Amino acid sequence: MHRKTLVCLATVTLVICLTSGCSLFQNKDEKFARSVIDAVYAGSLTTIKDSLTPEMQAAPTQMIAAQGAALSQKFGPVKSLTLKSTAPVPGLPDMTVKVWTVTAERGSFDMQLVMNKDGKLAGLWFS
Repeated sequence: MHRKTLVCLATVTLVICLTSGCSLFQNKDEKFARSVIDAVYAGSLTTIKDSLTPEMQAAPTQMIAAQGAALSQKFGPVKSLTLKSTAPVPGLPDMTVKVWTVTAERGSFDMQLVMNKDGKLAGLWFS
């Protein structure tokens, strides 16, 4: 293959990757946040079970399914996630809350992920 063709293919691949949210450019936190919203949209946290505290593993599946259906219906497919803030949880020194802005086809919403000191998801809510 000619050098010009290789450069062109690499450029096209990079553009596709950047516009489609390819994992090559996502950091660990963003990948995890994406796996959480994908699981919620799918209606079950089983795909991320190993990343959940025992309390989160015990969360009612009907509640997750209902939340995922409501978000999907109102906002449509997720396009991107942006980390909005990270802060300790007041009164819980071993917990951190990460707030993500989820941009979807028909709007955006915030997703709060409460993480324990071991990096496990201990809480989840949307606003």
